[in-house]
Formats: sequence, C-alpha cells, structure tokens
Amino acid sequence: MNKFLQLFSTSILDGGPGPKQLIIIGITAIAMGVVISAITTKRNSRMQSYITLLPLVAALFMMMSSATSAFLIGFALLFMSSVAKTDDKEEMVGFLTGAASGVSLGLGYVGLSVAFIALSFITTALYKLALSKMPAVITKRLCIIVPEDLNYQSRFEGVLDRYTLSHYTEKVELKGFGEMYKITFIITMKDETHEKEMLDDIRVISGNAGVSIERI
Repeated sequence: MNKFLQLFSTSILDGGPGPKQLIIIGITAIAMGVVISAITTKRNSRMQSYITLLPLVAALFMMMSSATSAFLIGFALLFMSSVAKTDDKEEMVGFLTGAASGVSLGLGYVGLSVAFIALSFITTALYKLALSKMPAVITKRLCIIVPEDLNYQSRFEGVLDRYTLSHYTEKVELKGFGEMYKITFIITMKDETHEKEMLDDIRVISGNAGVSIERI
C-alpha cells in the first residue's frame, strides 16, 4: 500500500533533473496533451494545438527556478487563453486540465499527473452519462389565432399549466382588420407525446380558428 501511495507522492526530480527524468516528463506531457486534446476539443478546432502543447510548455516552465517559472507560466497561460478564446465548456476544461497536469509534471509528480487526468475524465464521463439519462427539455413556439371578442389573457392558462413545464406570452398581434388576435407563447412541454392532446384542447377553446407549434 505504501509503495502504491509513493507513486503519487514521490517526485522523480527529488535527485535533480537528469536526462532520464526529462525524457519521461517530456513523453508523458506530450501523451497527456494528445489525450486531453482528443477528448475535449472538436475536430479542426484551433484549440487542439494549444491544448496538445500546454502540458509540455507548463512542465518546462516549472522545471526552471520557482520565481521565473511562476512568472512564465502566468504569462503563457494569459497569452494562450487570450489567443485560444473559446465558448466551448469542454475545451475550457481541457485547457485548464492541461495546464494543471503540466504544472504537476514539471514538479516531477508523474503518477499524480496521470491520476489527475484519469480522475478528471472519469468524472466528466459520469457527468455526461447522468445528463444523457435526463429527459431532453425542448422549447417550442406556440401560435394561437383567436376571435377579437375572446378574452384570451387567462383563457389558455389552465391548458398550458396542464401540459407544459413553463410558458410565457411572447407577443400579441392583431390580424386582418382587427377581427382576430395572434397570440404567441414560448412553452416547454412536460411530455411531447401529449402535444396533440394539448393542441386539440386549445382548438376547442379558441373556436378552431387556428393553432400552430414549432420547435425553436
């Protein structure tokens, strides 16, 4: 057990950096960069090259003097994050994971770095699995045509409360010569299999003047 724990708590640089240690850190950093990039970035994304190189760059900076490495790592991360801007959450996770693993490698903690990467992606996989089991929430636009003399403001609330998780009125328009209203709702269905039943109930209330629904 103690030997197993030493894999994660012992630095291969304790005796000083030699050619063997540098080769191990370099190969591990490149391999980590490739793996992280492959998992977290989209194909042909410009983030691929940044994330692939990031563990190696961070590791090399960390093996310099502490003051120099702290400055250079901060500068490199600032520069790379500004150049490789992304709104993709997975790519940002990959960027941060690459930076953290590179810092750990630069200190010589190869086992800890590998364990960190493995734990990060196991956690991500479990999170994605949990999301995939959740029912998809689909937002739709519901348009109802009603006669001008129909009190539409509260007429459809009961039906919408019954079939939707949420709904709100987006807009109300006069149609024709002011004889009809077109009411547009944004809704989130509880169960899409009941969509036809909802539309039938709405037609009864609206006098069958016209109902349409579309996915946004």
